[in-house]
Amino acid sequence: MRRNIITTSDGSKTIQLVDWNEQYHSVHGALAEAQHVFLKNGLQYRLQAEDIITKDKRHLHIAEMGLGTGLNLLLTYDFLTRERLDLEVTYTGIDKFPISYEEQSQLDYEKYADSLNSISFSAMCKQTWNTKAMYSGGFSLEKKQIDLSVYIDNEPIDLIYFDAFGPRVQPELWTEESLNVLVSKMSKNAVFVTYCAKGVVRRSLQNLGLRVERLPGPPGKREMLRGVKEN
Repeated sequence: MRRNIITTSDGSKTIQLVDWNEQYHSVHGALAEAQHVFLKNGLQYRLQAEDIITKDKRHLHIAEMGLGTGLNLLLTYDFLTRERLDLEVTYTGIDKFPISYEEQSQLDYEKYADSLNSISFSAMCKQTWNTKAMYSGGFSLEKKQIDLSVYIDNEPIDLIYFDAFGPRVQPELWTEESLNVLVSKMSKNAVFVTYCAKGVVRRSLQNLGLRVERLPGPPGKREMLRGVKEN
């Protein structure tokens, strides 16, 4: 499949899959989309809940479906490191067809993070798939090169970044059955965020027991979805 590195409207880069007419991030701004959907309305929203840092719990488990270019990973790690939260983080990235380190390095994402965090991010991108590694700040990364249908994890998930390619090109990942692979592992007050606001996805998340809201989307997109597991 033909793949091009393109520059999006906010100056950040992404990968375009020419034959699918699809991109890893929005052409209206790769960085802007990641910051709005996954950082602001996902991570920062989840951290507001008092149950994340308590006397008995100081741990956050993030699962990302579609690790892709690693942009969400970088922004998450950089934010948590700079905030210096007393919090251990496990980040699980799922991607059946990961990009190469050589391709990722052409995106120049390191400039969006603190210099030390950029060094760690480079190591994360080189990290062998299907292994788990520890980084500074109590941050561990596990990269899983698997199909979502076979994902197994005994640790409850506190935050889900659902960043797979859209339903037009990967409809199998957006079925209620596929969504439930991750939703069924969500802890109480866990948050699910995605750039996709299609009605069928919203209804599926509601059927799976989440309280779902439509939020203003990133540049170029009217809406996004956020679901919360309240029980």
